Amino acid sequence: MLKLKLTAVLALAMFLAACGGGGGDSSSSGSKVFNIDYYPAECSEAAQTEFVYKAMHDVYYWADTSPVLDYKAYDSQYDLIYAMRNSKDVFSTIYTKQFINDYYSGSNIGLGLNTITDGTGLYIRMVYPDSPADLAGLERGNRIMSVNGYSAEQMLASSAVSDAAFGPSTAGYSVTIDYLDNSNVSKTAVVSKAEYYADSAPVYDIFTNSGNGKKIGYLFYNSFNENTSDTTAAMEAFRTAGVSELVIDLRYNGGGLVKTAQYIGSFIGGSGLSGLTMLKMIFNNKYSGMNSKVSFADPVYALDVDKVVFLVTGATASASELVINGLKPFKDVYLIGSNTYGKPVGSHYIGYCDKYLSAVTFENKNTLDEGGYFSGISADCRKYENVDSLGQFGSEDEKFLGAALNYLQTGGCVSEPASMAKIKVAEKEIHAPWDEKIIK
Repeated sequence: MLKLKLTAVLALAMFLAACGGGGGDSSSSGSKVFNIDYYPAECSEAAQTEFVYKAMHDVYYWADTSPVLDYKAYDSQYDLIYAMRNSKDVFSTIYTKQFINDYYSGSNIGLGLNTITDGTGLYIRMVYPDSPADLAGLERGNRIMSVNGYSAEQMLASSAVSDAAFGPSTAGYSVTIDYLDNSNVSKTAVVSKAEYYADSAPVYDIFTNSGNGKKIGYLFYNSFNENTSDTTAAMEAFRTAGVSELVIDLRYNGGGLVKTAQYIGSFIGGSGLSGLTMLKMIFNNKYSGMNSKVSFADPVYALDVDKVVFLVTGATASASELVINGLKPFKDVYLIGSNTYGKPVGSHYIGYCDKYLSAVTFENKNTLDEGGYFSGISADCRKYENVDSLGQFGSEDEKFLGAALNYLQTGGCVSEPASMAKIKVAEKEIHAPWDEKIIK
């Protein structure tokens, strides 16, 4: 298994600054593409609320059906935007600029882990390489018993208790974690929060297909953010090894930037798809002149793959779904896991005061005009993670990767019954101060 810890930023010579489901770049991407002349003259809550109201009647994808409200009756711009969202829209929201800039840079201050629960226990779902949690010996699959004296049961019962247990995202803040390791041995780790880098592609590996002798590349891809150097390293290794079959692990990837989705899709698509349409962006009636197509590019290390298996869950969203949907008309695509989240729309960040308005501004479709997957993209073979089967990423013994390798080698995959779906993603993403709605 290969683990990367690369902090260099590879500049992308691509024009898109939109997010595959709610994002943009560090600048105000929406400000550059929309004709907005109603920015708040000052930054009182009332002025910002008025701005949000006007934008939801202007750039919003469903602006034609935005309700007419007395925005002055709302004390909070957040309450207003939630009141104005279309029935299909659970995505539009408002973020601080600092939060967005930190998120897309991949830089965080914290422990470097996140969790899942089966409703009764709290387990580590992921540990970022070289994070404080990783350096303290914590691993995926460990069961957390208590944090700073608060039991797992207490934390699961109350988000306020969980917040108190893990404390602020402040460098140097000490957290004591009592846990059971993967051999069921009781251990204690004292971890100090620190800055760490959340790699987009922290794990990759190369296997040989025992059925046809072809090389299989495995890539755990966690976020479509600005940093693509680690992904490029993986693709370079795949190309050098002659990889012709891929397993792309998007189980926890909630999306990110369209330009990075284009970048990843182009790697997978290969030079044969260069110039063909990967994505159509459809705006509202007022901005229909902005409707556009995004084509596959021709990266230096583009692959020539026969089959692509995507590992997916209900947390696989937005730009992840965009890549899957964009490749389907051209490649033999197979999904293992559960239905994806269901976000066939995207956003531009529109900057004002110290915030970004992240309202849905366009719909995604592929070259065949296929989209509208608000209920998710269906898995071809259903598999579910359980707390007793959280193997290590990149291991042939890990349940999802094992199923993918078996499918590529034998052509078979046996679906599990829905009763196996017992895990929930914990509400609190411990490695960064964001809730799951931003994982887009």
